[in-house]
Amino acid sequence: MDQNHQKMTAEEALQLIIDANLTVNQYLKICAKIKLCCGLILPSYADVSKEKKKCHPEGILVTSQKAEVPVNELVKHTARRIFAKEQKDLNIEIKNDITKQMEMTEPLTVVLSDGNAISISMHC
Repeated sequence: MDQNHQKMTAEEALQLIIDANLTVNQYLKICAKIKLCCGLILPSYADVSKEKKKCHPEGILVTSQKAEVPVNELVKHTARRIFAKEQKDLNIEIKNDITKQMEMTEPLTVVLSDGNAISISMHC
């Protein structure tokens, strides 16, 4: 058994799960099979799940009747993820300017209900 395989990161595994449209059970079966022949090269699903939570903005409320998404949190979260990925290419002045502009915007919430209605509300 060749043990010179590089372990996949949780972020790479999450991308694999999304790209291949894998269920949790399918991912766990693949992990078990690969572990037998190649060793532990895929991260645990718990690690992948932690990585997945980093992709969700704060403040999302989902019930059986509706889903609420604070738009400002979504924008801030998206900017933070981009900054994290591209930090070597963005200078600190640009990053600070964008962050300041995001903080000054009015908070908005998008509410999806009954599968077909959308409402947007401003919070002052």
